[in-house]
Amino acid sequence: MVAAPNPPTLWVMGLDEVDYHTESTGGARWRFIIQGFASTGVGSVEAQDIVDGWISNEGALSVKAALEDDPTLGGLVDDLIVRSSSGHLVFVIPELGGRVGSDWTVDVYT
Repeated sequence: MVAAPNPPTLWVMGLDEVDYHTESTGGARWRFIIQGFASTGVGSVEAQDIVDGWISNEGALSVKAALEDDPTLGGLVDDLIVRSSSGHLVFVIPELGGRVGSDWTVDVYT
């Protein structure tokens, strides 16, 4: 997590869960939460448009498409799957106030 975020920001929140008995790979599944929020306030159409692009299944701004474009993360892992997005959320950032954003759940297999 970034101590003083400069939006628009996407960051890995950290491990949400570890499954040491993943049958499909014989390895482990690590579940991460990625969080992002836009640079302008909650009522901003621009912020909502950014988040719409991020939560889209495909396209230049799609978080899912960007991560699944190289599911080995450059050979660091065996595979990854973007499981879900929370859709639009409102985050209250102490230094910035309310921001629209989303969470993504990502499974990484080793």
